[in-house]
Formats: sequence, C-alpha cells, structure tokens
Amino acid sequence: MTVSGQAASLAHLVSDLCAKTGATLRGYEAGDRPITVSYEDVPLRVILQRMLRDETYMIGVRSGTTANGGASDIEVSWVHVTGSKSGATPSGPVAVPPPLPAAAPVSSSAKVPRTMTGFGVASNVITQALGSDNATERRDATRQLADHLEENPGELDAFLSNDMGATADELATFPFANEALRTLSIRQKDPVARAKLDAIAKSVDVRRKDPPKKPSFSELMQQGMPH
Repeated sequence: MTVSGQAASLAHLVSDLCAKTGATLRGYEAGDRPITVSYEDVPLRVILQRMLRDETYMIGVRSGTTANGGASDIEVSWVHVTGSKSGATPSGPVAVPPPLPAAAPVSSSAKVPRTMTGFGVASNVITQALGSDNATERRDATRQLADHLEENPGELDAFLSNDMGATADELATFPFANEALRTLSIRQKDPVARAKLDAIAKSVDVRRKDPPKKPSFSELMQQGMPH
C-alpha cells in the first residue's frame, strides 16, 4: 500500500490504516505524536514496523490467499500498541474503531447457539458469520471468529466437546452455518479439530435434508381434521 504525507496523530493514522485494510486495532496505549510518512507499495506489516519504531506493540499475522486459492503475502490480522519506549503515556483516550461495524441482526429472533456462547467475541460476530445475507459482512465476521479461535484454542476445544447432534441441531437453523464451519475447519492445523468440524458440517447437511416430520394423530386432532 502507499501512504504519504504528514499526520498530526500517529494513533489516528494507525487506526485509519487498520480500518482501511480490515485489520483489528485492539488498543492504542502509547503516547501520541505527529508523524511524516512516505511509503509506496509497501506491505502494511512493514509500514507499521517503521511507524511504530519508538513504541512497543504486538502484531498478529496470517497468510493471505489469492484469487485461485493459493498462498499470498503475510497479512496483518490485528495490532495492539501497548506503550512507548520513551515511557510517555497518552494525554487522553485514543478513539479505536470497533473490530466489526455494528449491523442489524440476521433476524429479530436470531440468538447465538448455546454451544457457541463460550466464544469470547461479540454475539453479532457469531450470528453474522452463521446467517448474514451480506456476503462481505459474513466473510469478515467468519474471519474474525476464526482469528479469535486460533488465538484461543481452548474455546474451540470446549465447543467441540459438546454433543455433536445437539450442536448440529442448533446450527441447522442458520443458513450459512456450513460455510462458517468449513472456513473454521480450513484454518485448523490440528487434524482432529478439522475432522470434528467437518463432521458437524455433514450432520447439519443431513438435518436440512431430512423430510419434515409427519404430525401425529393427536397433533392432527388438535389442529382440526380437514373438511
């Protein structure tokens, strides 16, 4: 990417770059300062390393994918500026954008599946990943969920320890649950976790293809026999 010019606030420049590239700015807890930059066709990871040379920070990275599914350059997933090497502290709170813009829920009755309530992400991230009709919103939410689970594998282990049938029953009510599960599976390095996610996805498929249950005689009587 190309960045050039003067900025009155390094913190706001970092926030703006993260917002434009889809990276999550988890926090900016360092002293702010003006900065002059001039970078042309430089990866965001390198730009951040140069701009934040006087700060202490952490960066999360992942391998990107090209249009044909191959691996591309390393992409920045999240940034957290934890302080200044000089010991300076922020003169005031720095506005940090939320990791995912708030959006209308999938439906007024959409709720996070019980088996996913242990995931430490916002509930709208889960419901958007599983059921948003907006493909971009759904992809971004699924990516954020996958990033979180990579950093918190214990949460995924707890999810996979649930009864598979009960999990599939819950997820079958979300139209894009299989898409999200397969994305999570692809991101897993552990073959056991990958196999379990694939098995849940198949179980969701089976439940969606099952013919509707025929009402019992008592249910028909309650509904009223046809005239």
